[in-house]
Amino acid sequence: MADSLNLGETAYNLDMATDVRMKLLKMYEIMDIISKKILVLGMSGENRATQTEQRLQRMIRQYVTSYLQDNMVTLQALPSRDQYERLKLEREAAIARRLEKQKQAAIEAQRQEDERRENEKRKQERFSFMTHQLSTSPSHSRDGVSTERSVAKESVGKEGWEPTQLPVAASASDPMLLQMDIIRNYIQQARNAQKLDEVKMLESNLHELQSEYWKQKQSNVQNKINQL
Repeated sequence: MADSLNLGETAYNLDMATDVRMKLLKMYEIMDIISKKILVLGMSGENRATQTEQRLQRMIRQYVTSYLQDNMVTLQALPSRDQYERLKLEREAAIARRLEKQKQAAIEAQRQEDERRENEKRKQERFSFMTHQLSTSPSHSRDGVSTERSVAKESVGKEGWEPTQLPVAASASDPMLLQMDIIRNYIQQARNAQKLDEVKMLESNLHELQSEYWKQKQSNVQNKINQL
């Protein structure tokens, strides 16, 4: 109770705590007086106490003295009314500061999370657009070299790193093979530039194309078998 009040907490009432403390002090005082009276019983007069009774009386006095030392001496003081009001104000101010700090930390954490999601969204949109361009708008020159327009400028713009569109020899007439060659080129450039996020996204796009390519191959083989 005393600890709580000295911290400015409002779980206990100061007036009630003061009354309880005064009652305890009064009880300690009564215990001290009675034990002293017990100690001298039978020490004078005709009905003197026996040695056993005197030893018991001394033990009672010693026990009470030890108890008072352990409890009355260590009994904490309570704050005055003015001190308690000041402690309450200080505690309220400390709580308000802590809550404000927690609120600001939560706002900052949410801002960082929103920023991270927005960056991820932009990256996804950027590389999705790149994949779309690769699958819909490649053109080939007569000598078998890809002359696809620069997807990097359209998909990355002013975001920072851009893969360089290099001529890629078409290893086959299949547009999907050409697209995979172009993406492999981009992956190598991203690795050289240590753009790990871009490498991860491009590799994902490449895996999707490879999976789709093999599905088509298996389907074509199955169709030929069925025609036999």
